[in-house]
Amino acid sequence: MGGDIVLPLFPITTISQVAWRRTADAVLQVGTANTDYRFASEVGRVRLMPGVSEWPATALGEDAVQITVLAGYTNAQSVPQIAKHAIRLLVGHWFENREAVVNGTISSDVKMTVDALLSTLKVREMLL
Repeated sequence: MGGDIVLPLFPITTISQVAWRRTADAVLQVGTANTDYRFASEVGRVRLMPGVSEWPATALGEDAVQITVLAGYTNAQSVPQIAKHAIRLLVGHWFENREAVVNGTISSDVKMTVDALLSTLKVREMLL
């Protein structure tokens, strides 16, 4: 079957390997970059090369296809400002509330704010 494999990660720096198992007990077969597939970084997808009509048939199972990627920000300047803001909020909260447990108060404002700020940057597991 043809089509792109969408990777639910951002940003992806490189893809070092795309491999698959044809049967459940088979060893991984490694594809060749720029012959079998290519990485379309602008859309975060692994695409078949022109002239390759479909991906190899694979075994059923959650480890039938394995894609090894290097993902993340390469330096502090490339980290989004919203993530840096969330870190500052959390560190400030921890500085003011140094005890592991605070009795007699209920406060979830900082956690909710940090979660809301980071929600657009979270990576969620995606099964294909």
